[in-house]
Amino acid sequence: FLHPQLQKAAGEIMYRLSRKNQIMFCTHAPVMLFNFTTKQIHQVITDRTGSTILNPSTDIDKILDDLGYTANDLLNVSFVFIVEGKQDRNRLPLLLKKYYSEIVDENGHLNRVAIIATNSCTNIKTHANLKYINSLYLKDAFLMIRDSDGKNPQMLKDQLCGYYRAREHEDTGTIPRVTDRNVLILKYYSFENYFLDPKVMAKIGVIKNEQQFYDILYAKYTEYLYKLKSMRNMQERFKIKIDGPEDIKDNLEKIRIYVRGHNLYDIFYGRYKGDKEPDILTKYIEEAPRETFADILDAIDDFVYFNSHSADVKG
Repeated sequence: FLHPQLQKAAGEIMYRLSRKNQIMFCTHAPVMLFNFTTKQIHQVITDRTGSTILNPSTDIDKILDDLGYTANDLLNVSFVFIVEGKQDRNRLPLLLKKYYSEIVDENGHLNRVAIIATNSCTNIKTHANLKYINSLYLKDAFLMIRDSDGKNPQMLKDQLCGYYRAREHEDTGTIPRVTDRNVLILKYYSFENYFLDPKVMAKIGVIKNEQQFYDILYAKYTEYLYKLKSMRNMQERFKIKIDGPEDIKDNLEKIRIYVRGHNLYDIFYGRYKGDKEPDILTKYIEEAPRETFADILDAIDDFVYFNSHSADVKG
């Protein structure tokens, strides 16, 4: 019998081979099944005559039960996202449901995926969750997502990986190794700023047209946005003068990267309260091209579990 971590590695190897080759393998280890879809898994049983046949109705939950997969086996989790805030924990599933439909159950809930909000990627809660991940043999099956806050993403990633390298020496063997692939620093200031593409916003009715977006943002700039530290820092760094809506338009990408997202997001989405917010964000995600969220999706795709459960989404 293979060690659980070797079973997981063997399952990933089998999946990678199956991308370009037709393969068949038999296993009693549930952890080796997690990279494959329900369509690719079949149960072999014996019929009343003792003959070996394929079970005509594949029930993945029953298969896992028959294999001894219980709540104690990874606690029904195959991948863990660690995000900074409760709002990110609510928004990330909307993105996952579109691009990785295979991980969504019939009730619309994420299957075997945990999203943990910790407020900081270096606090005790994150540290404790990493220890827990390690004890469950998930090892590298996690992604820490943090805001860029207008700073250099690579610098922040190096700092975070360095922090956990230091923790490894202090707590040998109790936390998994945190590598570059386990850390995503968002391209934009925060998750909110991914939802500020005026073309998409106009299509889903958040604004009447693109020009209205620039007019509103300029009006808010003259009212109070010019006072924000993040706005001032951006203007000083890039020598940007904002004297009208056209200047907002010319510098929108920089604004999304360097200006605090909460202040911008609420201008347009503040009126969507309760169930209205996930509904409008779902419409945005459906309408937006993949490149809008490319840095997030590319980081997620780097993990076999998601690469093998992605939906066929165009755009």
